[in-house]
Amino acid sequence: MRLLPDLEGKPAADAEIVGERTDSKTVSAQYRLENPHTYRLAFTTVLAILALLGSAPPDPKPDLILAFNGSTQGEMVTCNCSKGLSGGYPRRGGYMEKLRKGGVPVLAIDTGNAFESASDRGKVKAEISFQALKTMGCDLSSVGELDVFLGIDFLLQHAKDNGVTLISATVAHADTQELIAAPYAVRSITAGSRTVRVGILGLCGTPPPSVLPTPDYKAVGVTIKPVEEAASKYIPELKAKCDFVVVVGQLTAAEINAIAAKYPEIAVIISGRRAVPPEPPITAANSIPVYYSTNWLKKATVCADVTLGAGASAPSIKLSENALGDDVADGAEMATLMKVYVGRLLTLPPQPEAIPNPSDPNYTGPATRYAGATRCGECHKSAYEAWQKTAHAKAIDSLATTNQTKDHDCLPCHTTGYLQPYGFRDVDLTPDRVNVQCEACHGPGSHHTMYPKEREKLKSRCVTCHNPERDPDFDFDRCWNLVKHGR
Repeated sequence: MRLLPDLEGKPAADAEIVGERTDSKTVSAQYRLENPHTYRLAFTTVLAILALLGSAPPDPKPDLILAFNGSTQGEMVTCNCSKGLSGGYPRRGGYMEKLRKGGVPVLAIDTGNAFESASDRGKVKAEISFQALKTMGCDLSSVGELDVFLGIDFLLQHAKDNGVTLISATVAHADTQELIAAPYAVRSITAGSRTVRVGILGLCGTPPPSVLPTPDYKAVGVTIKPVEEAASKYIPELKAKCDFVVVVGQLTAAEINAIAAKYPEIAVIISGRRAVPPEPPITAANSIPVYYSTNWLKKATVCADVTLGAGASAPSIKLSENALGDDVADGAEMATLMKVYVGRLLTLPPQPEAIPNPSDPNYTGPATRYAGATRCGECHKSAYEAWQKTAHAKAIDSLATTNQTKDHDCLPCHTTGYLQPYGFRDVDLTPDRVNVQCEACHGPGSHHTMYPKEREKLKSRCVTCHNPERDPDFDFDRCWNLVKHGR
């Protein structure tokens, strides 16, 4: 984990870890978690200095580790096109394997929002994601606001098939107002000579409509109950049953602040909600340790190191965010499972066009059509020949080597006119639209022929794929020299 003190007191840019509870005192601090690539050199320098000064004694092992994953939102593997990217189930599985070999009991919990959509591809991802939880030894997951759009029956059945217990104290059937799953779970963990009972409460708050596939939940027959109402009902109940209480799920900063202020008995709060700004800062009322992510949970595993207090005293909890970067080896079982996932994608039917085809007599949209690089080369011969020598002209090859030519997470950046009229649909149906052709940068050929002097702003086109998420080291000026050409 790389932590930078937020000296200016600004809200965290990517995630917040607030508060650290210890036996002797309480420390409240806010940190800004930055992209680890940015600070690799500084981190290496610090390690070198420490080596010269001599190693500090290692921290004592905790009695228990709570390992939180989630909010993957259908991101199964990292993009293979760039180095230094974090995330993906193979690394997540590898990290969990390593964690379990450390000699400390581990309780794995998922925050929910693992799924993407109810499309055929989205359901394949969901099925494999449930199998991934089972492979990691994670049998407990909160229900997120995006998960319910798979359909409640689908969600419950696949959780059951893979031995995953779903929890949510707020997601209910719209007609009966009954919860779709148990509000919480209690796990008994043997830690050294003690057995502790951990209560885990699942809370999903009400998200802004902008993050939902549709404006509300009526289509899937659910409603979201108020977080504070659920907390007031179940936290006292859990406290009476357990040694300490964990709140996990998808919460806004305001919801976290409200329950943290009212319930000091909460030991730790973990939210995987991807925030929609503006968000208030986390105040860490009662100095409860809080993890609140706006993006990074899907790129990391968050660990809560628990050191048990004497008798009935509160445990000490230290949070850390562990990026799933290049230094994390893939888990063998998980890597095999992802090959199964890629194989399943090959069996799916082609994606429909996002826009009706202009050849349809009922089509009333813009007369936008992709022509293909060969047609462009008829007038722009030198430019076409220059393009053929670039990596753009072979963009589909990298997917072919990993059997991902049917992976629609990758195809938009390896093809031309993805799901647009006369653009790419499928490697078998539209093989002449594979690779990053002329129109991927310059716009559809039909538009160009109507307005031959109008050109797209190339840089804005580039960063749709060469963005920090996929290509953090992208430099337009440097890369332009690799593809530039005359007319």
